[in-house]
Amino acid sequence: MRVSIPRYLLVESLLKLGKKLKKEGIPESVILQSVEHNPWYTRYYISYSLKAILSWFSEDSLAQFLDKYPERDKYPAEVGIITAGNLPLVGFHDVLITLLSGNRALVKPSHRDEILLQWLVGVWMELCPQLKKQVCFGKIPSHVDFLITTGSNNTARYIEAEYRNTPKILRKNRFSVAIAGSEMLESEIEALCDDILLYNGLGCRNVSNLLILPGFDWELFGEKISRYSVERLNPLYLERVLHQRSLMEVLDKPFQSWQNLIVEPEENLGISSMGVLRTIQILNEAELLNMLTHNRSNIQCIVGQETAFGMAQQPGLGNFADNLDTMAILTNI
Repeated sequence: MRVSIPRYLLVESLLKLGKKLKKEGIPESVILQSVEHNPWYTRYYISYSLKAILSWFSEDSLAQFLDKYPERDKYPAEVGIITAGNLPLVGFHDVLITLLSGNRALVKPSHRDEILLQWLVGVWMELCPQLKKQVCFGKIPSHVDFLITTGSNNTARYIEAEYRNTPKILRKNRFSVAIAGSEMLESEIEALCDDILLYNGLGCRNVSNLLILPGFDWELFGEKISRYSVERLNPLYLERVLHQRSLMEVLDKPFQSWQNLIVEPEENLGISSMGVLRTIQILNEAELLNMLTHNRSNIQCIVGQETAFGMAQQPGLGNFADNLDTMAILTNI
């Protein structure tokens, strides 16, 4: 018989997990294995991801979040989770929400992030042994009660066909935008560089489209982006920027570039190539609102409006992907 773990026990274990990880961090062996397994990861990216997750594990953060949702009064559902691997520990939020909602997590981690994700869940299990019956890693069976999957549009089509009759959340390609205007502070422009460049720009929360209102200080932006710490960048990313620059020169496309970024003027929002920031000139607030409204279903987050500059990759516990309240959905399945 399936039995849920009482929510208070999960909260207690998460508080212990947060204290343990703040004190001990990630073992060197795990970091080295992760970077060797996925060359797009770096020590800095892994550390940044863990720091963002640890911000969830405080009494205030957990209480404020959980107060919005009644504790599940039904037996646990089996929730299949197919994770992405573009960012370190990117799939942990789905695992966490599944367990906090009173359900059982069957996890198929991306091969690019399986080491980190299984390590973190394993540390949590040591503090809460009941989790050993509530989390299982491996292939997702065809008879799960619910499915959450994150990937490309092609992946979504494949999953839709394989799990046609399973209730699900299918996360597809999305992009994030930032609004750049004349009133931006120097510190905000500097923080915007992180929103663009962190994680090689591979996250759906990375800013890949910049909406430029009249008066934006391009000169200051160029200064900040050119001084962005090389230690925060993956050498593979810099190679990709160089390749992309050569390609655009061959195609005779208009662009502006620095060592770590190419800026390409566009007329509409869209998916960008790695190392390329799409820029769209906006004349006024009415045009801005129209563009955001028209593209809302493809936008993950809007920096400079609903998300502060520099915080694109530090979502709170209640910042759900695709603006779908996963906790509410899983509590009621």
